[in-house]
Amino acid sequence: MRRDRLSEQEQDRFLDIALKEGRRLSRLVDELFELAALEAREKQPVPEAFPLAELVHDVVQKHGQAAQENQLQLTLSGDPDLPTVYADLAMTERVLDNLIGNAIAYSPAGGCIEVILSQESGVPEVCVRDTGPGIPEQDLPHIFEPSIGGCLWSRTCRARTGHSPPNHGDSGRRNPC
Repeated sequence: MRRDRLSEQEQDRFLDIALKEGRRLSRLVDELFELAALEAREKQPVPEAFPLAELVHDVVQKHGQAAQENQLQLTLSGDPDLPTVYADLAMTERVLDNLIGNAIAYSPAGGCIEVILSQESGVPEVCVRDTGPGIPEQDLPHIFEPSIGGCLWSRTCRARTGHSPPNHGDSGRRNPC
C-alpha cells in the first residue's frame, strides 16, 4: 500500500492499528518469557501480606474504561472486608488482570462482567462472571495443562487464595447482572 494513496486520516488509522498490535505482541512476548521463567523455576513467587479487596477494587477500576469502550457493564460486589491474604501481589494482580481482560475480550457488547468478593469458611474468594461464551465442556479437564493454560481458565473462575484449583462446574453462561 502506498502512503501517497492514503488520506492522512487513513494513515493515522493504520498507524494506530499497527501501534496497538505492536503493544499487544510485546505483552504476549513478555508473558511467554514470564511463563518460561516460572516453568524453569527461575522466577519464584514473593509472598507478602496485602488486602485482597483493595487489590481487586484497583484492578476493576483499571479495566473500567476498556469495559465501557466495549459497551460492557463491569461491577464489583460482595464483601469488602476480606481478611488480609499472604500471596505474591504482582502475580495475583496479573491473574486478576487476565481474568477481567479476557472477560472484556470475550463478552458481547451489552454484556456484563461481575467481580464478586466473598468468604467461605474464612477463606477469601474472588469470582469473575461474565456473559461470554464460556469454556467448552470438553476443555474443562485440560485448563491447567501448559498447552492450554490460563487462556481458558480465565473465562470463569473462583480463585481461592492458597487452595487447589476450584471446581469449574459453572460454565460462565448465566447472566451475572
